[in-house]
Amino acid sequence: MLWHFQAPIKDKLASVFPSFGYVYLSADASLRQIKSNTDIEQIAWESLIPPQHRQVIRQYQTPTAMNLAENILLSLNASTDEAYREAMFSTEIVEQRIGTTGAISGFIVPLEVEDHQTLLSFFFVPYFGACTHYPPPPPNQMIYVRLADDFKIPDLNQAYTITGRFISGLYEDPLGTSAYQLELMSIQKFVGQPDDFREH
Repeated sequence: MLWHFQAPIKDKLASVFPSFGYVYLSADASLRQIKSNTDIEQIAWESLIPPQHRQVIRQYQTPTAMNLAENILLSLNASTDEAYREAMFSTEIVEQRIGTTGAISGFIVPLEVEDHQTLLSFFFVPYFGACTHYPPPPPNQMIYVRLADDFKIPDLNQAYTITGRFISGLYEDPLGTSAYQLELMSIQKFVGQPDDFREH
């Protein structure tokens, strides 16, 4: 049997039983209040890309059954398409997303780490290995998160769902550039189907 709890009940249970549902729950009372009183929208990574870039990326990255020669030709076309190159490095955002609260699933890339493996900030990305084993995604496919309280580095092979309020602000680091920032409310282990709009 599966039990489904509404956000306020889950937050109360998480405060009594820290392992219930969350690996991180913000100690910021105002953020927790917003989370408790908001219908949390599940956000797809694709929705963070402005429509004009979304169409170009989809043209080259939508999975199709092609042979090797067709794949090579597609890659060559992508490498010479200025609109695709622009989309892959764009810092343009979907302005309507700023100020909204939502949940999005992906992977954590640590940025700042304090003593005892305490995580201070991280990039949140749509696929495993981004910025470390593979090139970074476009800036509008990266979210910068700064933690207000202690959080031990989690299992980086695990996918997570983070919930928070989107705020504007570019963040640049040697590992990559993010066009979005998030005021973090909670982190949960990911459960569900992957958003496979862009693999890498």
